Amino acid sequence: MLRSSRTALVATLLCAAGLLATVLAVRFLAPVQARDVLAFDSFRRLDGPNSSGPLRLIASVGDPLLYMVLGLTAAAVAWARGRQRIALAIPVLLLATGAATQLLKVVLDEGTLKPGSFPSGHATAALTLALCAVLAAPARLRPTVIAAGAGLAAAVSYAIISLGWHSPSDILGGFLVAATLTGAAGVVLLRGEERRGETPPPRAVSGRGDLWVPALAGVAGIGAAAVLMSIRGDAGLAAGVQAHTTATAAAAVIAALAATLLVVFARIAR
Repeated sequence: MLRSSRTALVATLLCAAGLLATVLAVRFLAPVQARDVLAFDSFRRLDGPNSSGPLRLIASVGDPLLYMVLGLTAAAVAWARGRQRIALAIPVLLLATGAATQLLKVVLDEGTLKPGSFPSGHATAALTLALCAVLAAPARLRPTVIAAGAGLAAAVSYAIISLGWHSPSDILGGFLVAATLTGAAGVVLLRGEERRGETPPPRAVSGRGDLWVPALAGVAGIGAAAVLMSIRGDAGLAAGVQAHTTATAAAAVIAALAATLLVVFARIAR
């Protein structure tokens, strides 16, 4: 559960503002649109005879059935830990993020790189699962869950861009939808706690070590992109990164954003 309703509200508003800024930038700023197209084209070169199967397998994490199974597993973990309110909130959150994403696809049907694709439902699903896992996990396991969740969200994102389903901006939009609604759910839960006079325990994630997670995730994103490029037959990892600088940069941003959002929620969770 989140530590402070005020902190959770600030985090929620920042995520919502980020989502709005992403929408406006992608629709109205030509330099952003150009970079989005370049990154998309670079990622598309990763899809080939040797990679389509693995990419589709990774992307399947965002498919409805597996999404619900994994999400309800997180809810079961929260219930077993005595966090019944979180356990009950997780299924609602799973449905709410999916519904919000589909609604936004209709509202924002025009003006993005691929009409009707913003925000990405698969990216929303991947980060929602990671956020639910962070909230459900025991405190001692949260750093590991952050790293795994960021890796999962990044891998799904790379896969769906490489397959041509979504652009990088669609991914960022999906991440911010997931984070905004998770924060809103936290505000509701914590305000109920505050009215009941419940006192939060010590911080679940302490110290500054977890602040390295976004940076490490960015490095991991570059490495993952390079590995995928090598699958396509590039001359090697270094050559792959050099040949696909835009895709590498996009990969780093996606991984770092996923990890940063997970760190923020872990630091204000209990």
